[in-house]
Amino acid sequence: MQKWLELSDSQAREFGDQEVHCKHLFADSGLFTDEKIARLIETYPREHYNVNTMNRHGEERFWRDGEIGNIPGEQVLEAIRDGQIWLSLHHIEKNVPEMGNMVKQAFDQIKASKPGYDTWRHNTSLLVSSPGAKVHCHADVPMIALWHLRGRKRVYLWDPKDPKFLPGHKLESIILKETEEDSLDYRPDWDEQAHAYDLEPGDLVAWPLNAPHRVDNLDDLNMSLTTEYMTTETQRSYGVNYANGLMRRVLGMSPRSQELTGPAALAKCAVALAYKKLGLRKSQEFKFISTFRIDPQAPDGIRLLAPEECKEINLA
Repeated sequence: MQKWLELSDSQAREFGDQEVHCKHLFADSGLFTDEKIARLIETYPREHYNVNTMNRHGEERFWRDGEIGNIPGEQVLEAIRDGQIWLSLHHIEKNVPEMGNMVKQAFDQIKASKPGYDTWRHNTSLLVSSPGAKVHCHADVPMIALWHLRGRKRVYLWDPKDPKFLPGHKLESIILKETEEDSLDYRPDWDEQAHAYDLEPGDLVAWPLNAPHRVDNLDDLNMSLTTEYMTTETQRSYGVNYANGLMRRVLGMSPRSQELTGPAALAKCAVALAYKKLGLRKSQEFKFISTFRIDPQAPDGIRLLAPEECKEINLA
């Protein structure tokens, strides 16, 4: 097994439970050149990518979904480099096996250093984003590991157990897909209580389950891999919070417990599984609508679509 991580024993023990900042070797693989990424963009399945634009610093907050369109990959990179764009190519493990294998081997290395730490359902995305682009404060449902490759970015992390940053009802709404992940009530003064990491190529940062975070790109074209993954704790947390959300919305109850062990937690997980299999909440899930198309000649690299051109985005 090739070693892709420079991970100390203490970092391995903390992985998944605490914030971990260490080094990886993905950036030296030769897989992330402009030429190779341009070709990848041109052939990537539509159901496996998101492209977004966001406000610049100091402007009113927004986050729009869009389309690449039929333009060469080099022009897409040009628009990203000169614009305000965030491109996410999902399911790298399915579409780019050589990248997916690197991530798998890195997780095998983590498990070898932390026996019993089982992870599954890895969904790795390649993020390609503009200098100065950002991701608003949000919380993810699965576990996250961020492998930085090119450019520089700053990641801000907050304690997921502090209800100031992540109230229980907000997490439930995210898990039930009623709202986008960035629906948290972020205020700039939160930054004073954040743990901030300035990432250079070759840096890995991973954090505890559901930790609120935001990202600012600092300079140059940015590239990272980000891996969403599941653990036993993640699966139970999902079931408990999903069921808590149903109790609040369907039964008018005010559940407070987020305990992941015991009979009540197991019952909640069973309820969540049943609802998911039956698709009883599907009609109430948030929908993503395409509102722009990448255009290297337009301001910020995008052209807004007319209302009749906008359409729902169906992701797999």
